[in-house]
Amino acid sequence: MAMVSDRLRVIECDNNSVKDVSSLAYLSVLGRLSLKNNNIEAIEDLERILACLNYLTELDLRGNPVEKIPKIRDQIVMMSPSLENLNDKKILGHERT
Repeated sequence: MAMVSDRLRVIECDNNSVKDVSSLAYLSVLGRLSLKNNNIEAIEDLERILACLNYLTELDLRGNPVEKIPKIRDQIVMMSPSLENLNDKKILGHERT
């Protein structure tokens, strides 16, 4: 796993019934992560991995139950300073203030 975690830059894991994302925290250089149409429900799980993924610039969570949490976009933007695009939508400067 150590060899992969230092090199893996992109993961597309759409439509796979993913619920637990905690193991992604070890992928320290991950730049793009697509988890569309899965079963991610808890913002706490996302918070844990986003704290570790310092190079993540693109994240797609469309079609997950977590999207129903009020102001989820705002929360994710504040959790990840490196994020530039969330759900295929550019993060604007005023969203970080």
